[in-house]
Amino acid sequence: MKKQALVNIYHFIRKSTYNDGIFTQEDFDTLKNEMEILKQHQLPATYALKHDAVVDERYTALIKSMIDEKDEVGAWWEITKEMADKAGVTWKGCDVIDLHVKAGYSLAYLPEERKRLLDVYMQDFKEVYGYYPKTIGSWVMDIVTFEYAKEKYGVVGGALCRDQKGIDGFTLWGGYVNGAYYPSKVNEYIPAQTHDMQVDMPIFKLLGPDPIYNFEAEVRQGAGGIYTLEPAWTCGQSETWVKWLFECITEEEQLGYGYTQAGQENSFIWGNVGEGFEMQMRHIAALRKLNKIRVESLRDSSLWFKRKYQLTPPVTYTATTDWNETFDLKTTWYSSRFYRSSLMLDRGVLSIRDLYIFDEAYASRYLNDYIDNNESVFDALPILNACYWSTKEKRASIDFINTETGEVIKGIGVSFEGQEDDKTWIATWQIEAGTKMVITHTEDAMKFELNQESHAEPMAWGIRINTLPVLKSIQEHKLVCEHESFTYALTVENATCMQVEDQVFITPTVQGCTLIMSQKENLKELEVFSEDYLKDAKAFDAQVEAPVAIDEEKIKNVKLIKPVLSHKAKVKQYDEVAYCTMVNPNEESTIHYTINGEEPTEEDTLYTAPIAISEDCVVKARAFSKGRLASDTVEAKYFNTLPVKSITSPTKFDDRKVFNRNGANDLIDGEKGSLNYVDNCWLITTDLFDVTLDLGQMRDLTGINIGLMQSKRSGPYYPEYITFYTSQDGENFEEVFTQNVQAESGDPDIEIKDIVATINKQARYVRVKAKPYKFYFIFADEIIVQGK
Repeated sequence: MKKQALVNIYHFIRKSTYNDGIFTQEDFDTLKNEMEILKQHQLPATYALKHDAVVDERYTALIKSMIDEKDEVGAWWEITKEMADKAGVTWKGCDVIDLHVKAGYSLAYLPEERKRLLDVYMQDFKEVYGYYPKTIGSWVMDIVTFEYAKEKYGVVGGALCRDQKGIDGFTLWGGYVNGAYYPSKVNEYIPAQTHDMQVDMPIFKLLGPDPIYNFEAEVRQGAGGIYTLEPAWTCGQSETWVKWLFECITEEEQLGYGYTQAGQENSFIWGNVGEGFEMQMRHIAALRKLNKIRVESLRDSSLWFKRKYQLTPPVTYTATTDWNETFDLKTTWYSSRFYRSSLMLDRGVLSIRDLYIFDEAYASRYLNDYIDNNESVFDALPILNACYWSTKEKRASIDFINTETGEVIKGIGVSFEGQEDDKTWIATWQIEAGTKMVITHTEDAMKFELNQESHAEPMAWGIRINTLPVLKSIQEHKLVCEHESFTYALTVENATCMQVEDQVFITPTVQGCTLIMSQKENLKELEVFSEDYLKDAKAFDAQVEAPVAIDEEKIKNVKLIKPVLSHKAKVKQYDEVAYCTMVNPNEESTIHYTINGEEPTEEDTLYTAPIAISEDCVVKARAFSKGRLASDTVEAKYFNTLPVKSITSPTKFDDRKVFNRNGANDLIDGEKGSLNYVDNCWLITTDLFDVTLDLGQMRDLTGINIGLMQSKRSGPYYPEYITFYTSQDGENFEEVFTQNVQAESGDPDIEIKDIVATINKQARYVRVKAKPYKFYFIFADEIIVQGK
């Protein structure tokens, strides 16, 4: 059941991230750059504004000058002292801006206070923009605010954080996996099962989770990290990973619709996110041109969802390939208004790795009360919670076992297929020749059947839940559970259930068995699709899948897209030749470049083939086209260095792989770091930085160079000082250069400095030392030694 995929580009915008609330130029410039790139590609987006950005004239002027009818200005729901004061609500924060969950989010306030806060926001927003926003989003917020926004102000859609554990005080685990759902009136995080209990406003999941590793990071050794499309993080900057994620929503079989959300909060400033964002937008634009995705605002997606669905639909999210060759996993997620589940194939073993029941009566912790600590929790009703129930010795899992041997069954491969009703999802697991397991997902149940050909050796099988701490009792064919004082049940049909210590064994009494998630049989008869959609479903789907028309006149006033160069910076040995290649993302345009560091014009050299680089130089390039504004300039720096026999260091470097691939050897691998501090090119430490290079023989040295970075809001600061030494014997070192580089109060929030020393020495060894500023990280990249 292949459907077109839906993509939202969602930016949430703060005037300031700092506690004093003062306007931050870097944050503003980040938004400006993002908007320019989106206009270059003619991609619509949602710009969700925090209150401080709503009332700031600089943001207002920028946004009004850049948006068109396909764009959306929405609400980003974080609380500030100014809002609280206007609403007559006691501000819970320590400063003007406080992003802790017990102060800066609606959960920190009582329901009636939340409404007063929203009234203030809406009044100020309308005064600036002339209308109320149509969507509202936040990392975390409450159902009271969502429903009040819908009923009083006509808000049509919302956004909440993807599943994550403990990041920034936000834990969300067990809800609708990806896409949109209609929330319960008593719980913002889970779908309602009935019309009477649902808020008719779809809530979408923020910022593109990886279907495999977003849910493996907490339970699989070696898989830790943050796996989303946010270009602030490593995977969001990886073109390989980004293309793979979009293949999951465009090429895989699916029910409903493929969905992902790109974009970034402007608190991650341009130096951190720029290259990843540009790469993602190029890819999104290319997919749209092929009509593989539909790109639109969250407002328009919400209206589309409401026209098509009257109840939360079943959707799938599948990956039959793995970008991570280390693990080679395959997975599928099925989410409906009754439950979510995930199957995972791990080296021949198929298991259920996640299973949660949704019950519209399960109330949110924040329905009637406020939070008074900095850890918020949103969840559903677990049957399998691998994230919390796993230990170092045992992963929580639901496995298929051979009941005669007690061993986990191993198979060959798995395939997935949707049915014509757009509600039923079938997984077929080929166990061996003549034997397969068929797992059928319907809206409220999972059915398991072992199909064997007559010649196959009979297999006695069952299902083992290897831990179920929420289990209270087994009553006939029901597993009765309790979570957060809420009682719920899983019905097992055509099987016997038995508890052995902390495990539950389910043994089919006939060919197959069924796990039923809802205790109310009549609910599954309710129609998911709207009446209007069912009148002519094919015409509706054909309409929304129409190719996007590009406004050729408007695009003439937008700068061309920058060329893409093969390097940002390259360090090579003197006798090597490097080649600078350029890719032009624009049609009917040319690239002109210089190699002397000057700004290129159309009179400069036309790029036709890779450029051979032998000397130190700066390559700069721009795209040009008649009738269009030239692109911004992009550059690549090339450095020559002497060969290094070895490098040693007593320094304890950070043990995270993104900041330490090969220890001190990262300083001589030829890769210079960028402003993006997670680009795998920086080596970091809070220890005394001390490294010694052995050049292998005596050399005539003319210079030493090392790159340093600071990003004040992220952690790295320039060291107090840096000192270069040389030695002929490796024992007696002479100081040849010292520079104080401690950050000044007026320095940019994020920048790179190359510390360059011109010397005239004969030496075999070079030593570099630096002392951290207070307790902050030193970020260092390539050490370049010049001479002959």
